[in-house]
Amino acid sequence: MIVNWVLAASDTVMEGVLNVVSGPSCTVEVPRERIWLVAVSGSGGQFAGVQGLKVEEGKPFPAVYYYRSELDTRCDSLRDTILLHKNHACVTIRDNNPYEIFTYYLRGNSCGFDFEGNVLEGSFRSRAEPNNGAYSCIVPRQGDDSLRLEVYLGNELTRSFPIGELIAQSGFDWTAEDLEDIDLTLDYTDTQVTFTVNGWTHRLTFYYEF
Repeated sequence: MIVNWVLAASDTVMEGVLNVVSGPSCTVEVPRERIWLVAVSGSGGQFAGVQGLKVEEGKPFPAVYYYRSELDTRCDSLRDTILLHKNHACVTIRDNNPYEIFTYYLRGNSCGFDFEGNVLEGSFRSRAEPNNGAYSCIVPRQGDDSLRLEVYLGNELTRSFPIGELIAQSGFDWTAEDLEDIDLTLDYTDTQVTFTVNGWTHRLTFYYEF
């Protein structure tokens, strides 16, 4: 595990890395004031310090973990322990479609997070890759329920489902400190599609013809 950390004071920014080579801890001299400590792991080098982490549309989002604390360093010494929290959700898509092999993309309006952990607005679109008989895609923390599932047959977009609304109705909480993963099952019949999100079932009102 590699942990990138950033200390941000009023006019000073310090950065470092914790890993097996450098050791699990470090000592840093800081100003006597209130400062922010942010630590990120799993970013794949995409964490940009005080700029946060933003993923371009079409690129996969990393399985990132995040920690932030405000430190009062108006003292001789202070110790803080990094406790990383899961800042991504892995969406697993399962389908029982007996007719065609589809390609799935997830699209939303949140593309990462800023230094303070707030959701960054921006176009997100990533392909769900085959994984043990299903498809999986990592998505960033979402700031709304706009997430959509795009279904392609070859190069043709056949349907776009508003799964963000279904995820919200299932009780999923995008504001949780540690995001849960999402299990999404598509049950195809001859005329329609039924979604099951984390055990919660919803049958959409439109019809799907194969």
